[in-house]
Amino acid sequence: MPPYGDQADAPEWLPEGPPQEFAVDSDWVGRRLDQAVTGLRRDVSRTFIRRLILRGWIRVNGRRVKPAYRLRPGDRLRVQWAVLREDEALVPSPRPLRVLHRTDEVLVVYKPPGLVVHPGAGRHADTLVQRVLAREPDIARVGHP
Repeated sequence: MPPYGDQADAPEWLPEGPPQEFAVDSDWVGRRLDQAVTGLRRDVSRTFIRRLILRGWIRVNGRRVKPAYRLRPGDRLRVQWAVLREDEALVPSPRPLRVLHRTDEVLVVYKPPGLVVHPGAGRHADTLVQRVLAREPDIARVGHP
């Protein structure tokens, strides 16, 4: 169980390693929390950091704060990195996908009207992302799940 309670113990999130503690140094004073923490790990997006903050996985002085919280001298950060549960991961959908252009770095696809882009509230199967994943399985290793 995650160390912070509240929404942090939602079933789709699991802790990744032990929590890390940081004292705010002069370089971080005045910076937004989400911007400062994003600098700790280049492999995750600021949007993902914001989710961790809002769910209580990242705290300042033991308290939940907003992502826009401005860091102050003497603040202490507790960062518990988290990952999505395996069973929450995307499941490839073998449905048709029209590829318009493909290079090693770019994949351009046609998104039909009405096709949901990614799983979310009310839609968990046959999304554009799941179709792309079925056609290009290596894309699953890019970025965060």
